[in-house]
Amino acid sequence: MSTNATSPEQVASSQSTKVQSYVDRQIEKTRQQVKSIDLTAGVLMLVVFVIGFFLVAAIVDAWIWPLSQFGRWVGLIGLIGGLTVLIVGSILPLMMKRINPDYAAKMIEEIKPGFYNSLLNYVSLRRNPANVKTAVLDAVSRQAATDLSTVPDDQAVDRSKVIRIGYILIGATIASIGYWTVSPKSPLPTIPRI
Repeated sequence: MSTNATSPEQVASSQSTKVQSYVDRQIEKTRQQVKSIDLTAGVLMLVVFVIGFFLVAAIVDAWIWPLSQFGRWVGLIGLIGGLTVLIVGSILPLMMKRINPDYAAKMIEEIKPGFYNSLLNYVSLRRNPANVKTAVLDAVSRQAATDLSTVPDDQAVDRSKVIRIGYILIGATIASIGYWTVSPKSPLPTIPRI
């Protein structure tokens, strides 16, 4: 007669695997959130740059120095150069690389000071599980999971950078609309000229 009873070791191993899977999922989720927020910030910076560039170009063209053909070429080169710097400096690296799990763990731990590096310790130990005793990894993963359960999903990543850039975008848009409505000269011809 065979029994399908599981041993206490199998139950503990199964629970340990579930706990570690939970922690790994939360870290991966945070990595994706960090990446998407940083990409959003980069795209918003591109939009702010373009709006600001054309606002300044329209003001220069209408009030300071009418843009000659040379001035328009300099403006076009400046626009392309600025966009290239922003894309190569902030957007392209995010698309090419993965967010480090240590960085994601640190982002989560900064939310609540009571973590005491439990998540960072887990990530470090998880990197080389063969060199760590199972009991130690289980204890650290359980502590990390307990700490993670106290963090709301929407607070794991700092969104203040995107919010600040959003305010700058709103300000640049309001300034552009304000200039367009108040200025006796229309700024729209400057855009296609550049």
